[in-house]
Amino acid sequence: MMKIQHLLAASVLVLCQSFITFSAIAEESSEISTANEVVEATPAPEPVPESEPATISRKIPKLSIRWDCGDCPINEKVIPLIEKTYTAEASQHNYALSEEETAEVSIIDFRQRNPANRALFGFMAGKDRLGVKVNYKGKLFTASDYSANAWFGMNSLCESVAKSTYKQIAAALNQ
Repeated sequence: MMKIQHLLAASVLVLCQSFITFSAIAEESSEISTANEVVEATPAPEPVPESEPATISRKIPKLSIRWDCGDCPINEKVIPLIEKTYTAEASQHNYALSEEETAEVSIIDFRQRNPANRALFGFMAGKDRLGVKVNYKGKLFTASDYSANAWFGMNSLCESVAKSTYKQIAAALNQ
């Protein structure tokens, strides 16, 4: 009988903690996205003021991104988030996007948890995953990341994968 009481008390505590976590996340964001929705990413960094002109003389290829993950659900907001972060990262390192050169990017792995499940159950709801394969001038790269915690969802994965993609392409340019 005592074991059952301890088990019930532990279950109530876990549910209360989940509710508190969910409430805190819901307060931060009054709109919770659906399972196939990504909330808009943070804006790109501010441009350099005119008093400090940026010298952008180097070019980095623009990305041509397509879905290639079989029957995975397609989230229309993922590609723009990757492109936005890639462009911001290139700009931050004084690269301009080339209009002539492109790097072919295929989304080969995608899984997004339902945001409410992610907030309520955290790592017990599984993990979000994003993986891409990059083909640039015959060289193949991969970039991927995952998140199993309650606070970070697909937006942070898009940013992480885009930054990794940028680093690998920039390294290939500097060889």
